[in-house]
Amino acid sequence: LWTGPDSHFRLVVPGALGRPYARLESFVIRTEERQNIESLQTQLDGRGIAHVLDRWSDNSGKIIVELPPAEDYRILTLVVPKMVADGNSGRLLGLCIDKIVLTS
Repeated sequence: LWTGPDSHFRLVVPGALGRPYARLESFVIRTEERQNIESLQTQLDGRGIAHVLDRWSDNSGKIIVELPPAEDYRILTLVVPKMVADGNSGRLLGLCIDKIVLTS
C-alpha cells in the first residue's frame, strides 16, 4: 500500500482496554525519498507521539509506536515531509507499507 497523495496517512486503531499498552508496527518496505524515513512524524489523535525506527536500509524500516490504553478507537497518523511523483502515473507517493501489526 503506497500512502499518498496526502502527506498524512491516517489509521484507525482499536482500543486496548484493560491492557497496559499496545504496540503498533508499520513495515515500510520502500520510500522514494530518504527523508520520509528519517524525518517521519507520528501523531495519536492529532498530537505528537514518539516512535522508534528499526531501519533496514536508507529507504526502508519498521516504525514502532507504543500506544497508551484506550476505551475507544484512536487515530494514528504517519506524516512524511516529501511526496514524490510516480514516474509512470504522476501519483504522489509517500511510504510503501507492506503490513501493519498490532500487539499487546
